[in-house]
Amino acid sequence: MSFDEANTIRDGIRDHLQKIGWEYVPRTRLPRSEGDVLVEPYLREALIQLNPEIAARPDRADEVIYKLRTILLSVQSEGLVRSNERFAEIVFAGIEDSGTLQEKIMGFVQREEPVAVEGDPAVA
Repeated sequence: MSFDEANTIRDGIRDHLQKIGWEYVPRTRLPRSEGDVLVEPYLREALIQLNPEIAARPDRADEVIYKLRTILLSVQSEGLVRSNERFAEIVFAGIEDSGTLQEKIMGFVQREEPVAVEGDPAVA
């Protein structure tokens, strides 16, 4: 057997995630076309489930998806690095609500403390 990215990285990560309870969905069963980056129905569902502010007003999920889609489309004009930075800003910090309260909505990742990575020299 020859070694390539599929059988050394992708398949290993997939197999590990399945062992810890993740469900693998083959690309042919995903509700998206081959060229789509986001699986919008799953994203919308996750946004509503993970964010009480969005659960209270589910139309906010569409606003978030619109902003994420805009970032993906800006790759040609802004470049991949800047687009990735903007995408990460939304994922880790949230976005400003267009309402008058200017509250943060859609924080995918919320951690109080940094996560220690084994082998990191900064970890004592």
